[in-house]
Amino acid sequence: ASVLSFWISGFFFPQGFMTGTLQVYSRNTRTAIDALRFRNTVYELNEEDVSEYPQSGVYIHGLFLQGGGWKDGILVESNPRELFVQLPVVWIEPTSAEYSEAENKKKKYRLRGRSSETAKAHRG
Repeated sequence: ASVLSFWISGFFFPQGFMTGTLQVYSRNTRTAIDALRFRNTVYELNEEDVSEYPQSGVYIHGLFLQGGGWKDGILVESNPRELFVQLPVVWIEPTSAEYSEAENKKKKYRLRGRSSETAKAHRG
């Protein structure tokens, strides 16, 4: 049986696994590896629920949040007395660096419950 989702916490050197993922994508698409970045998508799936391979990249599981939670695709505050929360399956997908930067510029981040002066002070 082949692996559909990799337990990333079980790797001694996960950076090597991620570099290998970039290398496979780079060879298949004939793209320079230096021109690639990762895009991460969190699915509301457990590792047992993964039924097929991703189009490109890999599915991973075994990541945990400390002091935070995950609900309906959003990072939320942790529940009382709950220190660690397991993150669902994450799709690690190689993309071009230009696409990643353009996508990040479209996103607007907002800090909840803080005034604009406080948010500016935290950004430095």
